[in-house]
Amino acid sequence: GGAARAMYDPVLGKLKEIASPGLQGSGSKEEGQLIGTVRPTALPPGRGVLVSRRFGQQMVQTAWVPPETMSAETASTETTDRETTSAETVSGSPEQ
Repeated sequence: GGAARAMYDPVLGKLKEIASPGLQGSGSKEEGQLIGTVRPTALPPGRGVLVSRRFGQQMVQTAWVPPETMSAETASTETTDRETTSAETVSGSPEQ
């Protein structure tokens, strides 16, 4: 499959070679081993297998929380913070 072919990419190949930790979600069994010795399988949304050298294989559940709608006060504070940070970056020190 496509995921197995992608493993020939130099960057992905190196990550596999150094046994970098990875999270494998739901996938087709035909893909074969993609991370460690884990074969893809059908999993519910948000579920996956975390694979690492230190801890082996662990079933994990991820979550997604939608961003809160920004209030006018929050937006104003964030804009002021960004402007201050930008000024510090340009001048090298906080504005006086």
